[in-house]
Amino acid sequence: MYTYETLDNIDTQTLHHAFLEAFSDYQVNINLSLEAFQKMLVRRGYSPEISIGAFTEPGHELVGFILNGLRKWNGARTAYDLGTGVTPLHRQQGISSRMFQSVREELKRNQVEQYLLEVLQNNEAAFELYKKQGLSITRNFSFHKLEQSRYHAKELTYTIEYLTEIDSDTWEQLQMLWDFSPSWQNSIDSIRAVQKQFVYAVVRLEKKIIGYGIVDSATGDVPQIAVHPVYRRKGIATSIVDTLMNHSNGKQLRVINVDDACEGMKLFLDKVGFETIGHQYEMMLTLDRNGKK
Repeated sequence: MYTYETLDNIDTQTLHHAFLEAFSDYQVNINLSLEAFQKMLVRRGYSPEISIGAFTEPGHELVGFILNGLRKWNGARTAYDLGTGVTPLHRQQGISSRMFQSVREELKRNQVEQYLLEVLQNNEAAFELYKKQGLSITRNFSFHKLEQSRYHAKELTYTIEYLTEIDSDTWEQLQMLWDFSPSWQNSIDSIRAVQKQFVYAVVRLEKKIIGYGIVDSATGDVPQIAVHPVYRRKGIATSIVDTLMNHSNGKQLRVINVDDACEGMKLFLDKVGFETIGHQYEMMLTLDRNGKK
């Protein structure tokens, strides 16, 4: 028997243990330290009052969870599924569906207008669950990896400037370089939430930023990289990739959630040597004020 409750009173260590167990056999290797897990929660806006856990009864052991973030997204109050899982011994018992029902109740209580998530395209069970719950595909994403051992560094042809943080005025400049809006975990709000863990590299021309890249030096995660359309194919992005690789302690770069509609970005990553390692769907459920589709 299971009970379903919000995660308001569940400590991070308990969440971390359940998270690792639930994703121990996941298609993508997930082995986050407690510190990295805590940073992930902060970065993605974790909100325990709209997150749900499945607990054994008796014993109150956490064996399933839907961890949700809460922010404005495209102007609407939006919840984001930053992790759904059930530990292996408790699967095939309808826990995920019942957790989702409980999440809907919390979304209604908190007047959430949209529910957003990403799912691996080859995770058919999860994809079918989300379709049954009324979510629909909004975008197709790919993710890419470049190992330092397989990367041949180029001679820098542009001067790189480093910023300690990015203020609101600078963000307005950077958004003008985008070909697509970043996913939730790569968004401006997500970067601002843990801004000190990133290195910010920019290229300027006459004081105007014409290219930039951001990297988490601990992991090599690159949430954003872009060059002004007028200045592309001139080696600017390659210089930025070189710089980001030099600041990656993980000896690799990972660019997650590239919009598949952006052919230019995918062609550039392929040219530099990035390997495409997976694909995801971004999915959305639009809710009314009563928490219904």
